[in-house]
Amino acid sequence: MACRRKYNASSSSNAGTWCVLLSLLATVVLLSTVTRLHASDRASNLLPEHVMEMRNAILDAAKTGKIEELGVPIEMNELPPVFGGTGTMSGDPIESLRAIAKLEGGEAEFLKTIEAILTLPPLRDGNLYIWPYLVKRDLRSLMPDEQVDLKTALNSVLPDEKSETSGAKVLYPGFRIEIGADGTWHFLGRNDQPDN
Repeated sequence: MACRRKYNASSSSNAGTWCVLLSLLATVVLLSTVTRLHASDRASNLLPEHVMEMRNAILDAAKTGKIEELGVPIEMNELPPVFGGTGTMSGDPIESLRAIAKLEGGEAEFLKTIEAILTLPPLRDGNLYIWPYLVKRDLRSLMPDEQVDLKTALNSVLPDEKSETSGAKVLYPGFRIEIGADGTWHFLGRNDQPDN
């Protein structure tokens, strides 16, 4: 409305165009400000209740710094989740997680990675919620805020894109966590590992 008062009918058509452009710019700035939520708010925003409960149980266990605390969310499942990356799976899920942690720089580092991943938003793929949302994205085409999320998920260690085949899609190489819409924890492992 301010544009109409300032530029009356006798003004050139360029003034109307500028008003539209300024209005659009103001809308974009407003929307980008509103949608930039704190990472933990973005990660849990609009999740189904059961998914939120499992995510929070895994996150709370990771925050303790004790790998055996992941037994709480594991016990929330009817069957233990699949853990990728150990080569051979132990009958004890906690021992399987310890084997993964040993390969990943120790329990503390492994738990920090889980915590970092779960502070990011998930990707919804059918009835699965997959953390982080970057798992299927080509890393060469990320926006600046997505690059920050990638650093968060990888604990600030970015993949070496030069080592990738020219023209090939560069995928997220870090850990992923999958939770079903019913709250079942399905998978924890590196993104390049199968979940079955």
